[in-house]
Order: sequence, then C-alpha cells, then structure tokens
Amino acid sequence: MSLTTEELRKQFKSNFELVLYVIDYAKYEMKAGREVTLDYVLNLVRRHPNPSYLEDLKAIDAATEDE
Repeated sequence: MSLTTEELRKQFKSNFELVLYVIDYAKYEMKAGREVTLDYVLNLVRRHPNPSYLEDLKAIDAATEDE
C-alpha cells in the first residue's frame, strides 16, 4: 500500500517528527551499506510509516551483532 503525502503526515504529530524519522531511516540505511537517495528513503517510509518499525530493525541488528 502506498500512502499519499496527506496520509503520511497523519502518521506523525508534526512535520518535524516526520523529517526526523526520514533522517533516522536514511542513517540506518547508510549504516547498512545501501546507497541512499531521497526518493529511496521516502519510498521506504511510505511502505513502513510506523516509527516502531525502524526501532524493530535496529533491535534486530543489535541482537545479530551480539551473536
């Protein structure tokens, strides 16, 4: 499901919170070694707009690094 800009904005309390989420997601992707463009990150955010999704990914990575 692809979210419209309006639907995406509803997922966050403010535009500032949305921007911080996009930046955090971009940092995560760069750390994972992926080439990151704005379009790429925005598509990821549209597919996974819930901020807890990124936290889950980070937790999985942390658990994997501990092994």
